Amino acid sequence: MLLFFTIPIIIKLCITAYVDLGLVFFSTAALFALFKWRDSKFNYRHLLISGFFCGMAMGTKYNGFITFILLIFSIFYLFFKDPGKKKGVSRLLIGLMLFVLSAAAVYSPWGVRNYIWTGNPVYPLYNSAFNINSENTCINSLELKNGENQNLSPLEYRRLIDHESWWEILLIPVRIFFEGKDNDFKYFDGKLTPVLFFLPMFAFVGILKTRNSIKHEKIVLLGYAVFFILISLSATVARIRYLAPAIPALVILSIFGIHGIVCFMKENPTRHIANKAGTIFILFVFIFQVVFCINYLVNQYNYVQPFPYLLGKISRQDYISSYRPENFAFEYINENLSEDAKILFIYIGKRGYYCDRDYIPDNGNNIRLLYSISQKDQSAARVVSEIKSQGITHILISNRLFRQQMKIDLNTQEEILLKEFIYRFMKIKFDKKGFSLYELRI
Repeated sequence: MLLFFTIPIIIKLCITAYVDLGLVFFSTAALFALFKWRDSKFNYRHLLISGFFCGMAMGTKYNGFITFILLIFSIFYLFFKDPGKKKGVSRLLIGLMLFVLSAAAVYSPWGVRNYIWTGNPVYPLYNSAFNINSENTCINSLELKNGENQNLSPLEYRRLIDHESWWEILLIPVRIFFEGKDNDFKYFDGKLTPVLFFLPMFAFVGILKTRNSIKHEKIVLLGYAVFFILISLSATVARIRYLAPAIPALVILSIFGIHGIVCFMKENPTRHIANKAGTIFILFVFIFQVVFCINYLVNQYNYVQPFPYLLGKISRQDYISSYRPENFAFEYINENLSEDAKILFIYIGKRGYYCDRDYIPDNGNNIRLLYSISQKDQSAARVVSEIKSQGITHILISNRLFRQQMKIDLNTQEEILLKEFIYRFMKIKFDKKGFSLYELRI
């Protein structure tokens, strides 16, 4: 527990309004229930419990589906590696069915709600597969230039936008333990600790002599952590918090690693030298982690500066705006726009929790709507018609990111066409701290 709570990203999540710690709890509980299932000689009750927590993880955040998939593989592995199994494959299949049904039943309220609202039980994932008439019809119905898909995969983005070489990209699963930096997307927007990279290796010292149940649990923990990290990194942008469910497995393996070092010291023929070396190593790891944690805590305190707000020296709005500059725009929107206003976000992401008006969050595709203006086969009238049909009245843009991406994606002539459209059909209503709100003249 001490190691877990000294990891920088865990400290960060404790003071941040994200659901990732909830996901960590449910995912880890599901994994532990799976181990309990094996230890109880495959009692179905523990698979139901594991499925329950897995369903809660999926309902908390879609990363929980990675846990669901990995636990299914773990069920097969733990069952077939058990030397005492007597009831055959039928018991495995029944248990697997109970696990899946339990997880699906717990997730179903979220899935049913999503389906009723959007026609997609895992909205906004795989919208095209469900062929739904979503809010982004105005975006999806506009063809891209030459039929090209302008979306970059996470790895392509790092290569083209962050200018990383292929060897740097291939080393990302290692770099995340050493190069993390808060609020810097290039460096994974968070910090882990090198301890989680090195100590788990020692968990497998003398594994051939380890009791089978412990050995297989270590393998499951390692496989779960490694594959969760790899799948997350390949499926979406690299953020340390997206990998958080893998952290408890790495922490447990780290503790096993310390135990492995102690056992090695006891069994080594040169016991006296081994004892000294092992003690020095463990002491070094402990001091390193404590200093690492204290340094991070001090930096966090200096960044958060809670006391001016707690003592009433600055208002809530001013405090929020000092960290979330788009809050100035939301303040204007909440005070000045009519209740039926609908806002399209461009490079605002999904950060609409301070916006009291209806909005379309940005998953990276919304800019395609404006890009379509610059295409010869798209008329401004058609684009305006599409926007109007969706009830969109305003567009909120992060100027720096928009201009940066426009320079990359559009040529000079296309930029001119886009600027002419903005001048003719959009009226600026607010511009502050790098965020502009436009009213559509339709």
